[in-house]
Amino acid sequence: MRKYAVLVMCVICGICISTIGATAENIPQGTLTIGGSSNIAFVQKDFDEADSRNIFDIDLNGNYFILPNMDIGLGIGFRTDKIGDRDSQSVYLTPNINYYIPVNSSTFFYIGIGYRWYEVTYDGQLEETGRSQVKQTSNGPGAKLGFNIFFNSHVALDIAASYWNLNWDLENSSAESDTENRLYIPIIGIKVFF
Repeated sequence: MRKYAVLVMCVICGICISTIGATAENIPQGTLTIGGSSNIAFVQKDFDEADSRNIFDIDLNGNYFILPNMDIGLGIGFRTDKIGDRDSQSVYLTPNINYYIPVNSSTFFYIGIGYRWYEVTYDGQLEETGRSQVKQTSNGPGAKLGFNIFFNSHVALDIAASYWNLNWDLENSSAESDTENRLYIPIIGIKVFF
C-alpha cells in the first residue's frame, strides 16, 4: 500500500509541475510564507482497533516559493493525545512541497506532498511492553489538498485535508515493528505571505 501511495503522489506532483506557467495569476517566485494551524487527527492502527484515537496538533510552518506557484518548506508540529490511561507528547518535522492553482484573484487551490518524522513518548502502562514509559518512532509519506482564501494581499485562511501513511516502531516491544498508522487530518489555519 505504501508503495502505491508514494507512486500516486509522484504522479500528481509531476502533473502539477507540468502546468507551471499555465496560469494567468501566480504567486511570485521568492515569496515567503509563515503559517500556523491546528487540527484533530483521526488515527487507525492495523494492529489493534481498540488503540484508535483522536489527537490534537498545533503546526507551525515556513515555505519559500522556488518557482511561481510552487513552494518548498518545513513544518514543525507539537502533539498531545490520550489513549485510555496513557498520555503522550511529541514534536515532529515535516518537509513538504506544494503547488498552487489560482481559482480567482483571492482563492488558490493547492496540492502538496511531504514526509513526516516524529518520536512520541507514552506515559502509562502499555500492554505491548508491560512498561510504564515507551518511545514510539514514526515516519512516512503524506499528501495534502487545500484552499488558501486571501483576506488581503498578505493574509490567507488555510483550509485543507491531509493523509499520512506512517510506519511506527515501539521500542522494546513484542508488537510488529512495521505497523502502519493512517492519519486523516482536517486542517484550519492562517498563512502570512511576504
